[in-house]
Amino acid sequence: MKEEYKKYALELGKIGEKIEQISKKFGEVNRLSATTFEMLKHKKESYSNSFKEYKECKEQMLRMNVPSIVAEEHNDFVNAFDAFIKGTEKKADAIDLDALVTNEALFNEGSEQWKKGTDLAKPITDKIVAKLFAG
Repeated sequence: MKEEYKKYALELGKIGEKIEQISKKFGEVNRLSATTFEMLKHKKESYSNSFKEYKECKEQMLRMNVPSIVAEEHNDFVNAFDAFIKGTEKKADAIDLDALVTNEALFNEGSEQWKKGTDLAKPITDKIVAKLFAG
């Protein structure tokens, strides 16, 4: 594998590990039942923090030196990841602390968008890996 490809793969791998850590926290919070103000507040803050951390990951991806062999796939991956980010934002926005309610429709829309981003990203990363190892 070319040195340029290795460097890119390592950098993307580090970002992937960070995304996995954020997603693990996100999943844990997702399973919590928000029956009190404090629990609802905790969920909203956790979703908001995940949103910010995901955005940081996207910014890192945009600053990467991308080998031309995977430039299209990298762009597709960033776009798929954007759905992930927007889904997370919707889930945070769905929680209204003043009224102590969750807008279920918006929350579910965020969940669907988050899942869509996940579903789109996986095959793209597989293509990136295949191209890097073939090149």
